[in-house]
Amino acid sequence: MPAFPGNTSAVIFEAILNRPPAALDRLHSDLARILGKALEKDRALRYQSAADLRADLIRLQRDSESGRTQAAPPKAASSAPRGRKGLESLAVLPLVNASGNEDAEYLSEGIAESLINSLSQLGRLRVAQPQKAFRYRGADVDLQRAARELGVQGILTGRLLLRGDTLVVKVNLVDIEKDAQVWGQQFTKTMADIFILQDEIAEQVLQALKLRLSSEPKRHARKQTPSTEVYHLYLKGRHYSAKRTAPNTTKALEFFQQAIDLDPTYAAAYAGIADCYAHLGFTPYGSMKPADAYPRAKTAAQKALSLDPSLGDAYASLGMCEFFFDWDWIASERAFQRCLELTPESLGARVWYPMLLASIGRWEDAIREAQRAAQIDPLSVNAAAALAQVLYLTRRFDEASTALTRALELDPRYPTAVVFVGFVHLARHNFAEGIAVLEQTTKEIHHPHFLAHNGLAYGLAGRREDALRVLDELTGLAAHSYVSPISFAFVYQGLGDRERWRAMMQAAFEERNGFLALLNAPWNDSVRDDPFFAELRRKVGLPERRDHNPL
Repeated sequence: MPAFPGNTSAVIFEAILNRPPAALDRLHSDLARILGKALEKDRALRYQSAADLRADLIRLQRDSESGRTQAAPPKAASSAPRGRKGLESLAVLPLVNASGNEDAEYLSEGIAESLINSLSQLGRLRVAQPQKAFRYRGADVDLQRAARELGVQGILTGRLLLRGDTLVVKVNLVDIEKDAQVWGQQFTKTMADIFILQDEIAEQVLQALKLRLSSEPKRHARKQTPSTEVYHLYLKGRHYSAKRTAPNTTKALEFFQQAIDLDPTYAAAYAGIADCYAHLGFTPYGSMKPADAYPRAKTAAQKALSLDPSLGDAYASLGMCEFFFDWDWIASERAFQRCLELTPESLGARVWYPMLLASIGRWEDAIREAQRAAQIDPLSVNAAAALAQVLYLTRRFDEASTALTRALELDPRYPTAVVFVGFVHLARHNFAEGIAVLEQTTKEIHHPHFLAHNGLAYGLAGRREDALRVLDELTGLAAHSYVSPISFAFVYQGLGDRERWRAMMQAAFEERNGFLALLNAPWNDSVRDDPFFAELRRKVGLPERRDHNPL
């Protein structure tokens, strides 16, 4: 029987492009696997050379002649791999954008995340969370490696093509242990039918998995269904906010606000706005005065929670506001804990909660929470860097260096990790090494506070002219955009100019700058003996730093 039967050439051609080979289940299971891989539509999953195909056929012939192969199962038998009941764990990777259109990029993660949310409700099926699965993107992903690192048995991949208002999505479900496609299908919808598209894909995946699940899946209705126009705006906001640069965050805000203008009841868009403002108000990332950003973030988070109390991300933003602006440690901890109750793998709360604990002197708790985050997601550079930051804040510099090495193995250019390598050098008075590392970040990150890091290091190393040059640069930037007083304070601290340092720190206090929540950090050691420092710490409400490590 032909692999792709049909009565006309058009039917056969459509089957070749879009349908799995017919009647492979009638063949010996090992031969079916080989033929399935040879006929695989995704180039990355097919045999990469004739030699590989020949080797598998020779191996099959050898095993067959030696009696080591088993007879093919009858047609009615389940096609699930022997030794397990079926696919019980799955990862959904971002769809490959084949449109050549950057404007369609937001759909890549948006559709994948919708599928994750739907499939996560399928009874026994464990689905990898987006922040883990979305590290694997593009047409050249090594699926075997991705599955191994994510700890899943199956992977759902796809491609999308946007032409005008028509969206074409091709999806494949691959059983990694069998090294074969289990199911594949192409869907064509208008952009207005994106909810129907996502539901149809989820339903078809469910049908492909039914024989592999021992119990009926549990389905739940979507909590809130916005209009398709609102949903597309929301997905665009998510796409840009994930980039975590001030210009992209500002662009994300525009999309979230447009979504709310069309639907003032859409809770998820308010949570997106809260997240954006919470980051725009924090000095190393942001470009807004704290008093302009954090009240807006808090209002948006509270609005989101009034519409949907189960939104964990809104609690994470609320925790940031109470940590970095309100300096309300109890309320901040409560918000982070509530976020983790609702969304245990929330990266935002997992990163900021340990920082809060370290800042208020609960070192043991801080390290334990940071280690837990790194254990939950050992491939997250964010989690690895957060552990390193906490170890730095608790003055365990050797361990911080080890954690930073791990973070940079995951991403050699991750800015936060690179900066803290520099800070560890400064804490050890290795000024030349620290300067070399910190200078590296300013070549890639054009933000005033990254310049301030350099100014602090230059001053501590006695390179006064270089520190003064940084001050001139910051002054020039402040003439047309917001530059935090903390940035100037860093440079004056390095120069030993206590009078101007006090003036800038007072200005930072008056604007309620989030960096004051980190006053006990080692980067402030050179001014810790100043009476104003103790007074500032008291005003912020931070406990006095302990002079020994209790661990």
